[in-house]
Amino acid sequence: MKLSIHAKAGVWERNMMSLLRCIVMFISILHMFSGIVSAETVRERIEELQKHGDTYYWLSLERNNELIDIKKSLIYLEQALELVPEVKDEKALKEKKHQLNVAIKEAKIQEKKYKAQLNNYSPLFSLILDKEKVLTFKNITDLLAAKKSAANSLAVAPNSIIKDTTLYTLIILEDEFASIEESIHDVVTDNSSLYPVSKHELAMFLSFEEMRQLNNNPIHNQLLKKISENLGDDKLGILRVKPTDKADGVSYWLATFRLWGNIPMKVSRLYVTTGLSELVNQRPYLVLLVMLLGFPYVSFVNWIYREQKGSSVPHWFAAVISLFSFLFVYVSFEGLSLLDINEQAFTTTIEGFKWVMAIVGIINLFPLIINYILISRIPKISALLNTASAISTLIFGVFVGTYNYLGFLAAYRLGFKESLEIIIPSFFILWILSIRLGKSCSRYIDTHKPGAAIESLFLSVWLYLFTIFVLKWDFDLLLQASAGVLLLAFSTGYIIRLVTGLITTISKKQKTENEEVLNLTGIEWLSQAIDNPVFFNDPWQKDFDDAVDFIVNDTDERIEVLYIEGGLGCGKTRAAEEIGHSIKQRYKDKNTEAMVFFGSCEETTGGGTYTPYHPFSQALGDFIGIGRFSDPAERAEKLQSGLLGTGLKVAMNATGTGALSSLLGSDKDTKGARKPIPEKLLL
Repeated sequence: MKLSIHAKAGVWERNMMSLLRCIVMFISILHMFSGIVSAETVRERIEELQKHGDTYYWLSLERNNELIDIKKSLIYLEQALELVPEVKDEKALKEKKHQLNVAIKEAKIQEKKYKAQLNNYSPLFSLILDKEKVLTFKNITDLLAAKKSAANSLAVAPNSIIKDTTLYTLIILEDEFASIEESIHDVVTDNSSLYPVSKHELAMFLSFEEMRQLNNNPIHNQLLKKISENLGDDKLGILRVKPTDKADGVSYWLATFRLWGNIPMKVSRLYVTTGLSELVNQRPYLVLLVMLLGFPYVSFVNWIYREQKGSSVPHWFAAVISLFSFLFVYVSFEGLSLLDINEQAFTTTIEGFKWVMAIVGIINLFPLIINYILISRIPKISALLNTASAISTLIFGVFVGTYNYLGFLAAYRLGFKESLEIIIPSFFILWILSIRLGKSCSRYIDTHKPGAAIESLFLSVWLYLFTIFVLKWDFDLLLQASAGVLLLAFSTGYIIRLVTGLITTISKKQKTENEEVLNLTGIEWLSQAIDNPVFFNDPWQKDFDDAVDFIVNDTDERIEVLYIEGGLGCGKTRAAEEIGHSIKQRYKDKNTEAMVFFGSCEETTGGGTYTPYHPFSQALGDFIGIGRFSDPAERAEKLQSGLLGTGLKVAMNATGTGALSSLLGSDKDTKGARKPIPEKLLL
């Protein structure tokens, strides 16, 4: 019994060992064949990548050495080079490595040579200048590439063959592209005097097998002789059109035009040309939805400036400005494309740099200026243009429209994702810059401080420079530029205030030193005293102080008017200057900026004309641009429109009709009229 059990155990062990041997042998054989399949797959993949690299090389030449296509060619070639070490055949490995190294070296030389070319400043330049001839909006890239290659082959052949003779021509395409053959026939008849022989004509005297042999390259001479004899001509044209590669929506076709038979002219008998077509992104219109950012932006600025006096910005304002700017830039670039712009000029030359600045100007300055001019003609909206919220919204709306147009072109050329990755950070920076710039511009309009003007100028320069980087359409470069612009946007105001403070301190110190010198020098003191006499108002000090207190302590939001009356030469002008200086100083102590305007009242003498608005026209003349010697009626009209443009009318009517508005309401230009105003000082 024990022997039987041991015998059975030995048989089971032998069976298991045999099974294990079979499994090991099976795995070894499978690994051997998988290695062969893997090696073949690697070779095929290398060939495919190399072909893609070649396709983009020819595409770059088609687009005047465009950098995007050169870089794509390099990417495919370098990917192929990385797979070369996996090739087991040593000879094939060396040969393929040599081919790829030569191609990569050539592509890098091409990239370096044409990097500074105008059309390579931005991938959008060809679309902006309307020089793009490869992109298509329909999914018919094979058809278009085949037709281009055929047309190019006819274009390079001599006119003595193409235009002056009726040469029977065979059109050879693979059977799967039979639908394209008729289009090639049309290309041949439209661009030459050649006669394309159709398949049904050949089938009249060729057998099925002979028809199949036409796809051989080259076609046997015996078959060509038979065709020529049946057609009654001892010479033929053979146009063979075939696809070479298809990658990322790009179709690459090759056309060879060959002359066969008794050709009397001494010309080349073979012409090889290419045809390329690229399909654009089919969803670029989604980028236009970004213009809807105008609505949340208006809500945001209205919330920030909720304490600001005056009307809030309408919610549709930024969106309408964006749409208008988008259309303006489109029309401007269409007009620019009509000019003979050499896109192969280098940006390092004056010609190339000039066109870059012109295009940035169209994106940046021109729409802003045009929008401002047009809006200033609409009274209800122009009255808001002195507020920070309205100016910020105007700037944001303009640049949303212009940047959106660039994003729209980028979506066509590069894709939806590549468009958004530039637009989104650009709008974030634009959001901040527009608020800062709107605030500084509004402060300058209200106070006329030089510091506010300088800050507005610098912020405008940062915005212009930022647009240059946006136009480059390079994500990494844009991030670096965004960081720099953000730093400049937040530090510009502080730096300007710091410099202004230093200048003021130095000026005060110099003034103190001068006063000390003058106090020590009797003659110089006497000269200064004669030129700048001491203001003497002791007899009417109380009236002086009452006039200043009345204006400074008045809580009414209307513009205050102070009349100073007195005899000729009694010092009315000096009194007005001193009162104005005291008012400004008192407001400054309250951390408030005051604006004081001076005007002279002309009395009617010798038949002269007195106009009630004359002192106000003189006072506001320099501020709103009114000539002193213009016609009285014209001056009144300019004064009214100027008040609207500067926003004084809004402040004047904030809580009712002010003194200035009341005076302007008088239509007695020839007789004169004076409204009863309590602010009056007698000298």
